[in-house]
Amino acid sequence: MTAAEALADLPGTLSREAGETWLADSRQTGLAGSWIGDQPVGTDDGGKLAEMIMRLFRLWEISSADKLALLGLDSAANELLEAYDHGTPLPETEEMLKRVGFLLGIHKNLRILFPHPGNRNLVYSWIKRYNSDHGTVPLDTMKTGLQGLASVYHFLDSEVNDYKIT
Repeated sequence: MTAAEALADLPGTLSREAGETWLADSRQTGLAGSWIGDQPVGTDDGGKLAEMIMRLFRLWEISSADKLALLGLDSAANELLEAYDHGTPLPETEEMLKRVGFLLGIHKNLRILFPHPGNRNLVYSWIKRYNSDHGTVPLDTMKTGLQGLASVYHFLDSEVNDYKIT
């Protein structure tokens, strides 16, 4: 399964064809993932996706244990985090691609909800703050697995849809 196929299964994402077109266009322009932090990230290879996720984790300022939980990896796999940080590709399993899709979708939705540069701290700290609308700390929900990631993603996605309507 390709990344475009796996991400097409997520509600609210691009179709497989649109995803492949977006990936091709973003590779050509070098703009893929440029909304993560202040530095552009391409998608020329699987290692770039790993670097993008690790950059997002740094911006979120979460622990190694949290990073491993979000990626669905064993708690003893700390050495993998450093490898991913240096461009070792993430496993291309359907579950990993879905996890990455939800993580990037969560970040994208937060950037939409808090678009002003003065809100960057809120964008990056939101997952660690108690959210009364969600009824928990989002990171705690996200660490429960794929369903937890999906829950937080869908919560934010509904907030974005409400934001766009008003």
